[in-house]
Amino acid sequence: MATSQKTLDGSFTLAQLQNTLTVEENLGFKHTTDLQKRDAPPPANVATFEDDAGYTPKRPLVLVHLKPGEDLEAVKAAQKKQGRNFLFSGAVFINKADAQVAGFR
Repeated sequence: MATSQKTLDGSFTLAQLQNTLTVEENLGFKHTTDLQKRDAPPPANVATFEDDAGYTPKRPLVLVHLKPGEDLEAVKAAQKKQGRNFLFSGAVFINKADAQVAGFR
């Protein structure tokens, strides 16, 4: 499968970031595999996508903003109870500020 990357605005809210990723997935027949902040200014995030070979409808992507000190394993368990699988976690920019997020589907 082919992978691609796209730079996304670091001033997006969490909802705008999630919506942008969903639109990119739907327009490009691909799915998000990673999201990290870009090291070079201005604040931006880099999303990694993988081509989606099939036409199977995807479950919606869900981004969870992790609070400082929040246990990722506890968040994973809570999301698993809702039927979502863990995809990735990392440091990103939300509203131009450092944040930790986890992605689920």
